[in-house]
Amino acid sequence: MTAEQTPIDKATYVVIDLETTGLDHRSEQIIEIGAVKMNGRSPSVTFEQLINPNRLIPPTITKLTGITNDMIYNAPDIDSILPAFVNFVGDSTLVFHNASFDISFLNRAARKAGLKSFRNRFFDTKLIAQKLRPLLGFYRLANLAEHFNVPYRPNHRALPDALATAEVFSHLLEIMKSEGLDTLDKALDFFYPKKRHDFEHKISLAKNLPKSSGVYLMKNRYGNIIYVGKSKDINKRVRSYFYAGSKTERQLSLLSDVEKIDHIKTGTEIGALLLESKLIKKLKPEYNVLGKRYRRHPFVRIDYEDDFPTPKIVRKVAPSGFYYGPFSNTTDLELLLEVAKDLYGLKQCDYKIKPGKKMSPCFYYQANRCTAPCAGMITKEDYKERLVAVMDAFDGRPDKLRNELIRRRDIAAGNLRFEKAALINRSLNSLDRIAKLLEGIRDARANLDFILIEEIKGMPRVYLIANGQLKSCIDLKNNEKYTAKLLRKITKIYFIGKDKTQPYQISAEQIENLSLLTAYFHKRPVKKIKIGNSPTDTLKSLFYSLSSSSNAHTPKK
Repeated sequence: MTAEQTPIDKATYVVIDLETTGLDHRSEQIIEIGAVKMNGRSPSVTFEQLINPNRLIPPTITKLTGITNDMIYNAPDIDSILPAFVNFVGDSTLVFHNASFDISFLNRAARKAGLKSFRNRFFDTKLIAQKLRPLLGFYRLANLAEHFNVPYRPNHRALPDALATAEVFSHLLEIMKSEGLDTLDKALDFFYPKKRHDFEHKISLAKNLPKSSGVYLMKNRYGNIIYVGKSKDINKRVRSYFYAGSKTERQLSLLSDVEKIDHIKTGTEIGALLLESKLIKKLKPEYNVLGKRYRRHPFVRIDYEDDFPTPKIVRKVAPSGFYYGPFSNTTDLELLLEVAKDLYGLKQCDYKIKPGKKMSPCFYYQANRCTAPCAGMITKEDYKERLVAVMDAFDGRPDKLRNELIRRRDIAAGNLRFEKAALINRSLNSLDRIAKLLEGIRDARANLDFILIEEIKGMPRVYLIANGQLKSCIDLKNNEKYTAKLLRKITKIYFIGKDKTQPYQISAEQIENLSLLTAYFHKRPVKKIKIGNSPTDTLKSLFYSLSSSSNAHTPKK
């Protein structure tokens, strides 16, 4: 029976859910597969397997899923599991909730294992619910499970979540059938149009868009903004959507719905980046996956009121404590902090040590992962020396920690403990990425005001950033007019009405902007200028920095 003839409630489906060490399929690993085979709307057989990712599971993932490093220690790796899973799947139609996430992980794992990518037809319960119930307003698996009152509730474990998805899909199948989508062919064509080149007639929507930096806003037939994007050439970027070529299922759905495109010019690429972020938070467009709320990039916090403080990863900045960051790569941060705390025996728990009161050492001490300050087995001075070596790395001075990691890696390799050596080596890579990112960014609260210089086509472009936000951007030409303009801007932004004795209160928006700026300029050859004691001092520092690289940028007198 062909797909055109197969009734949608008689087909064979395999509903799949994965648990992973993180969100990025390019760097993270699968730690659990759960799947349930369905004959029509009825579950028949299940597949469940924990997987050893050959790396430590981040604490946040353990907290979310309950999967610990002990649980996966003796589990097989993904290469050993995939052949059996491929056989279980066969040529069934696959079902996922948020399909792009699971498919990207499965296909990367398959390619790495020397197997073919998964080419099965598939459905995405999130997309189906959005299409068939557009007024529902919430499409997380937990929300849909509650809405349809299914017996299984998601709990961030693969098989329970797969079973919940299967029950949700069963209800959606009933709705699809009532809407006339009663065969696989009709349903697949409705949700995933087969024609990949049928949007060229919409290229006229880009006709009046400018060829400059800015933000574009895609709207549906009702005038609702359904997608916000950015580009340094709005016209070229928007036109590219409608050219022939392979597209994701989400792009196909977006392009089917878009009927009008507006724009806002910003003049600079970084301005477009910040405006895009702001508009996504405000408008919450249907097709924007990332950035719908402030991501609150993590910081490392030290509470020096504690005699034996332990570095912690936090996402909110409170008035007390000292903070390092923000960090854009949570996975790097978690891995490096966990390994560094182990190497230096820093306190792993939240126990508040009280003077004169000693406890019995816990299992962290027995496992040689803590120096047991709670039992009085290390002095405050020795503990602080260890802490400083770790925190220097998160403050952009990684030499001590790097040297110690290299020493421990070489010892592990010499003792044929290759798995531990590989883990330490990954920590070294994380340290290098973090060190580069944090160069010049010490305490975030003290670095919300600074100037950045980027060379664009031989001309210096100056970005004035105050209170964590981009305030102005000036292309600095070689004459007194632009020098005077820059001096006025510096005076107004950094010195008029500013009380530099008061600490900043950092909002989520400021942290987001600072993180975006950091990530943007991290990949570009830029110079960072500190704000001086006066506008003139600041301007002198700026031009000194320019003249040190090229005398051509020295202003004419």
